[in-house]
Amino acid sequence: MGTAPVAELGYAQRLGRCLARVRGSNPLGGTMKKVLVFGVFDGIHNGHRKFLKQAKKLGDELVVVLARDEVVEELKGHKPRFDFSERSRQLFSSGIVNKVIAGDRELGTWAAAKGEQPDVIALGYDQASLKTELEKGITAFNPAPEVLVMQPHRPDKYHTSMLQKASGETTVLKKTEETLYLLALLLGSAALLLNTPSAFSFYTGFVIGEFKAWGGDLIALAYIGLGVFFIINFLKILTGSKNMNEKTALEHLRGDVRHFASEMKWGIRIAIPILLDLFLVSYLIEWVNVVNWGRLIDPLLASADRWLTGTYPFLSLEMIPFPSWLIRAVEFSFLNLAAFLVLGAIIIFFKNKKIFSKYVFAFFAGTLIMIPIWLLVPAMSPQDRFIDNVRQLPDPPAIAANLENFTPVPEVKNFLTEMRTAKAGLTDLPTTTFPSAHAAWATIAFLLLLEASPIAAALFSPFLLLSTLGTFYLAQHYFVDAPAGIIIGIIAVWLINFLFKKYYEKRDIGR
Repeated sequence: MGTAPVAELGYAQRLGRCLARVRGSNPLGGTMKKVLVFGVFDGIHNGHRKFLKQAKKLGDELVVVLARDEVVEELKGHKPRFDFSERSRQLFSSGIVNKVIAGDRELGTWAAAKGEQPDVIALGYDQASLKTELEKGITAFNPAPEVLVMQPHRPDKYHTSMLQKASGETTVLKKTEETLYLLALLLGSAALLLNTPSAFSFYTGFVIGEFKAWGGDLIALAYIGLGVFFIINFLKILTGSKNMNEKTALEHLRGDVRHFASEMKWGIRIAIPILLDLFLVSYLIEWVNVVNWGRLIDPLLASADRWLTGTYPFLSLEMIPFPSWLIRAVEFSFLNLAAFLVLGAIIIFFKNKKIFSKYVFAFFAGTLIMIPIWLLVPAMSPQDRFIDNVRQLPDPPAIAANLENFTPVPEVKNFLTEMRTAKAGLTDLPTTTFPSAHAAWATIAFLLLLEASPIAAALFSPFLLLSTLGTFYLAQHYFVDAPAGIIIGIIAVWLINFLFKKYYEKRDIGR
């Protein structure tokens, strides 16, 4: 995008351009060509120096628009290791930069950059989003500067995040602190939910078992462990085990403390809505179960199964003698879906916090989409309605004939017995069969794991698939419930991606 020719400019624009050139005139003759760059520069490394040198060669004066501390925290989810004044000092110390100015408080105004009237704006190879936004807002500049992208200098080695990881900067504290904080959050949420009498507490309680007895101890151990790791990290710095001098050690310690405070603040911000949403969903599901009791339409779903497959899968599949290990794998995956979802959340949490936020929102979005459908299509599980017929309702003749010959394989028979025993204490049995929440949540987990880590998605996919198959193989759902749940999961992820892109995504300030 080149500079607009003077001939195309009006009188006022030509005058403004002339005044700009006079302000930047070179006392030895000619004009000073001003180059401007954007960035955070949170610890200068060789990649930064190469970038700045490339930019400096494009003109006579290099100006850095340095992101403010609060803007960095907003965009990256944590405060910079070095505050604005220290980052500015490091830039001047490089001997390459002529001027450092503070970036905009409100992104998208380009006020700081416009005030400098640059001839060239140089962008880093990793500032693609900024380039897109800059091209949209280039008309705000008068005259329009040329926008160029610099070549990377060994991005596999000289990138701030990689260097911090390689040097151990906050890595020990960051990973352990995040792990323990997330563990405590999950355990605390589960402890609160399991002490809330609802259908949701039944599902989580059935999977987690005796958590109520030792949940508080685990939470205490998580926070004790956090303190221990904090002390270990502190001692490592003081004893010089990271091969740091005194000044560097103090800088790293300050950075660790700032990072810890920032992560706790981030965690609290996301913990509150998670807990509120969990309670809301729990009580909504309980309310749905109460409302649905008098208007069940299970025979309609069973007929849909028969129409699609030519049989009743919840009665026919259980009698097929599949290998015992496969049946147990299906049972394990179905019963432990919650554990896989939590493990997936932890992986995504470490990989990308933005995707983790989408993961959380997508789960609640999917559930909120399913709630009105559960009200429109009230149905119990095939086991509750037909196999055990807990309400002693009349069965359609075709299903009654199949029930007379229903002899499930031993593994499935044992599973159905355990489920009946586990549900014995419920006042209102679940009536949230169509669509399958298991299938919806498994789909959401797979799609967002695929976005965050394709390897993790590949490892998790067999368990998520078996969990979905288990919904109707183990007679907890009708066959039609599974594809309906998968569609809901896809819609939830699409919706959250759309909303994030439209309303929440911020421009990448890079470097």
